[in-house]
Amino acid sequence: MLYFIKDTLKTLVLSIPYGLFIAAITTLGINKIFGSSFRHYTNLLNKKRFRMLFYTITYIFVLLYRTVFCRKSEYEPLENVWGGWGIKIFEYTGLDYGTLIGNIIIFIPLTLIILATFNEVFSSKKDMLIKCGIFSLGLSLFIELLQLILKKGTFQISDIVYNTIGGLIGVGTYILIQTKIKGRRK
Repeated sequence: MLYFIKDTLKTLVLSIPYGLFIAAITTLGINKIFGSSFRHYTNLLNKKRFRMLFYTITYIFVLLYRTVFCRKSEYEPLENVWGGWGIKIFEYTGLDYGTLIGNIIIFIPLTLIILATFNEVFSSKKDMLIKCGIFSLGLSLFIELLQLILKKGTFQISDIVYNTIGGLIGVGTYILIQTKIKGRRK
């Protein structure tokens, strides 16, 4: 477990500055496409939805960094397509959290950020589950294909399943949080 925490913290320290830079460049580009000034951009950052879009882009970069960019091109991408199910125990490092737990956990915050940013896009809880499930599945498939093409990981069906489950858990968490908030307002 300690290895998992250290690895996660290392990933965050190494990737967040780049993620913030990519988010700034992307959102500045969006701002320029619509012909707005830099002052308008700084005013937009004060708006919750624009800030959340900024955070979404940053998190997606962190996710891509962790799953693709930080890896060396030394993998045989189709070596273990059906592998990666469950938690394995290794003699020296203990439990392998990356396969099961890591792949689920990494998609939970992403779904929470997306739902907080674009909550008006969803018409119901079922709609949230379907759209976020499809988004999680699509992004996970994109990551796996990127690993396959760049040889920076192995394409694994289990990763796609676990990432999608993580996205759905994120939806459930968001619904619980919203229910609690509404309950306190009454």
